[in-house]
Amino acid sequence: MKKSSSQYWSRGRHNKDKKKVLLYQPVDEKFEPKGLMKFSTYYKQNGYKVRFCRSTEIQVLRSHFDIIRIDFGYLENNFNQSLELTKWLVNRFPKADILIGGVLASRKYDELCQIFGKKRVHFGVIIYLESVKEDS
Repeated sequence: MKKSSSQYWSRGRHNKDKKKVLLYQPVDEKFEPKGLMKFSTYYKQNGYKVRFCRSTEIQVLRSHFDIIRIDFGYLENNFNQSLELTKWLVNRFPKADILIGGVLASRKYDELCQIFGKKRVHFGVIIYLESVKEDS
């Protein structure tokens, strides 16, 4: 059964010392964000608080996030919207550890690196997530 985005925090809900992770999908696509689902499992297994957010919910974020993972998705025609929403997130959470990924991010790697820097853009597969089975 798929969790709704309103059920956003994972275990450790009352422990304020746990780091908060935002998993963000800038554009709703018909494909599930497998990479973000793997990140969700990985961070939950390591005791982090995890919130999944789609583009329509971004303006209501009030919490601080220590880690942000963004999936640019697959579709080329969504690039500009993903780019603008990601810029907003980077400005809103300047101290967060932000990583941008996904198929489109890999295809637009050079362009994204010029905007956000190489440290924030990932090309290809994240090796330590390969063995993680994503949340369903």
